[in-house]
Amino acid sequence: MDTHSADLLKDQLILFRQSVSEAAKNLSGSSGPGSWHAGAPFAEKCRILDLLHSSSLPPEEKTIFVQEYQRIVEELDALLDRHGQVYCNLLLVELRNLVHAYHAETCLSSYWRDTTCVRSGRERRELIGELLEHLSSHYPLSALEALVATIDDNAVLDEVVMTDHGTSEDFRSPGLLKGSSPERDAYCCGETKLSARHV
Repeated sequence: MDTHSADLLKDQLILFRQSVSEAAKNLSGSSGPGSWHAGAPFAEKCRILDLLHSSSLPPEEKTIFVQEYQRIVEELDALLDRHGQVYCNLLLVELRNLVHAYHAETCLSSYWRDTTCVRSGRERRELIGELLEHLSSHYPLSALEALVATIDDNAVLDEVVMTDHGTSEDFRSPGLLKGSSPERDAYCCGETKLSARHV
């Protein structure tokens, strides 16, 4: 038995369930905007899927974890049904911030060859994909999807170039900096870590 993989999955499933419970508590209460991360359950969901895909556990053991994962997904779906548009509106705000953060990380990792930025950007990109898939039936997201595709292309082709004194204001990838601001640039890698608490 792969004890390490099993322990990681157990811990991540606990975090997934806790993030759903925390979201339910905040949605039912009077938490103000920005006081919690609506996308946290989706971030934990992405991590679980990554662990399940990479796990070398025997099929019968992995099935137990998959079943538990599916039960928590059902709890998240029920939460979405219960709070509907209110929750989706919060997720949309986080999605937009995530896209800007992903762009900044992609630019910085390209310039500095920073593996931490690359890894963080990859996690953030998975979460963006998850939220885009969920929210596409609630909002017109074609422009945002096109923006993400352009950032993806820049990441693959390594087209983002910065000067020695460059900032996010100097990024010249076409159309990527609409709405850029110093406050949002705080999402650049190294200033925030992607977790259930910091999505």
